[in-house]
Amino acid sequence: MSDSLPAATTLAPARPGPPGHPSLLPWEDPAAFARLHEELVAEHRPAGPTQWHLVEQLGILLWRKRRVLAAERALHLAVLHQQLDADADSDEGTVADRALVCEAETSRLLSGSKAVGSTVQADSRELQEISRDEAMTRQAWNALGQGTKSAYQAALNALDPSTRQWWADSVEAGSDGWQPTAVSLRHFLETEVTQWYRQARAQLAHNPAIRQQAYGESFDPDRAARLYATLKPRIEEAHRELGFPDQSFDRTLQRAIIALLETPVLNGSTRVTPKGIGYAFADERLEGLTAAQKQLLRMGPRNVRIIKDRLRRIALALGIPSDKLPSE
Repeated sequence: MSDSLPAATTLAPARPGPPGHPSLLPWEDPAAFARLHEELVAEHRPAGPTQWHLVEQLGILLWRKRRVLAAERALHLAVLHQQLDADADSDEGTVADRALVCEAETSRLLSGSKAVGSTVQADSRELQEISRDEAMTRQAWNALGQGTKSAYQAALNALDPSTRQWWADSVEAGSDGWQPTAVSLRHFLETEVTQWYRQARAQLAHNPAIRQQAYGESFDPDRAARLYATLKPRIEEAHRELGFPDQSFDRTLQRAIIALLETPVLNGSTRVTPKGIGYAFADERLEGLTAAQKQLLRMGPRNVRIIKDRLRRIALALGIPSDKLPSE
């Protein structure tokens, strides 16, 4: 493609954006597609029908790539929400329970949907808002402690608007005996509001672990196998650089999957004993497992079952014969 056009040459109009363009699905935005084409025309300055055709095909390919990424994300989120919906109807615990195996009392108060619906940035912003509101609540608490006639109004003025509205609604409802007095407001702040802050902070603190758990459970083994097939040349190259020039990574991966599938599922508590600065399994058979197997064990029996199920499905999708895998 030329850097400059002869004086006699004129650019044909950009043509790929009408609603009926065959590259567009009914719900896709023709204007966005046209903008993409115009940007490519400005970048490559096609001259002649062949170059115009190539630019148009490039635009179609880029558009379809965006569509595939959007579809992959939508599929992943659909599976994710199916899992969250299944949790709501299950007696076997939620994604928060599975993410926080050792904190059952905490996990019962947490929401998987809230964690998945948030982001690291949103969590950070909410934490800042909570800190600000807590500071205002402390000011209200201090005002109530002064015991003056104006203490009640001063405390109301110190509260953030949402907490003040919560208090007004609670007094109006009268369901828990709240009264518009300093004593009642002080008790409200000490119980309801403080508990809410504690719960909100716990949710934010555990959101990353819950999100990781939820994303992992919604992971599609078939897509993982296809991704592996796509990246395999680079993986094999890295494997050789690590000192395995004559061994296929397929074999290494198969051995790793089989080793993890051989990890036992432990029901009930397991005794540990101090070892150095950490702990070791008291059962010598468990302590003799590989580091990866012991790490898997520490995730709890429910998560061990989930991970082993995904690994088995990945192994079959990769073409590893079922008779090579440990029995379930």
